[in-house]
Amino acid sequence: MNSAQSDYTTNERRRKLLACLEATLQENAAAEARRREAWIEEEKERRRRMQEQLEREKGDALRDPVKQQAEDNKEELQHQLLSAFSAVTTHQAEENERYHFSSATTTLKARRA
Repeated sequence: MNSAQSDYTTNERRRKLLACLEATLQENAAAEARRREAWIEEEKERRRRMQEQLEREKGDALRDPVKQQAEDNKEELQHQLLSAFSAVTTHQAEENERYHFSSATTTLKARRA
């Protein structure tokens, strides 16, 4: 093998080696891009789940005071209704008593007359 043929063979081997290296680099870059994309998607999903959890916790925290206020309002309304019912009942009892007293007075007057 002469020097020209040896140089050609060496250059040919170098070109093949470079082609293999370029192919490997491209494959590695593509694999890295896929890994990066998968990581980004996982991160998006993780953040979405965290946001949902925060919203649930925030909703729970908001609901509890609202629920407590609703219970307090309900108790206050029940107390007001009971007071109003008692007042009406007392008023009705007084009216009945007046009616019966008036009726008894009228009856006594009628008997005396």
